[in-house]
Amino acid sequence: MTEPKTIALVTGATGAPDLHECLASVNHVESDPRLRVEHWVVIDGDEYREAVEAICTQVPASPELTRRVIALPKNTGRDGGAYLCHRVIAATSYMVPDTWWMAVLDQDTRLDPSHIRRIADAMDRVPTARWGYTLRMVTDGEITVPD
Repeated sequence: MTEPKTIALVTGATGAPDLHECLASVNHVESDPRLRVEHWVVIDGDEYREAVEAICTQVPASPELTRRVIALPKNTGRDGGAYLCHRVIAATSYMVPDTWWMAVLDQDTRLDPSHIRRIADAMDRVPTARWGYTLRMVTDGEITVPD
């Protein structure tokens, strides 16, 4: 069997309450021998460190998962406050090794348990693909809406 592909699942975080569900959904991703998942929780500015770390403590990573929690020194949002996840993603993309896959999961969204496996299935069908796009589930407390 070949070495599993590593997928860096990147979540920009400010410690919003939805982060609980996001982390829990990543913990329930189905294991797949083709993949090794690392969840990179990127704190969007030092002012959010305490809130994000508290939630990460409340929802520890599952034993099959590696979670990295890193903090950007300053908030990347406009006017020092508006949360713009695409800037976190852009910054993090330089830290992920070139041979890895990278996926993005906003702190207010969650994964189906089979989501990552389905991405791997699609990439296996088109091995020359350099990128892919998948829809997400947006949650608002109890309401979940397909994107």
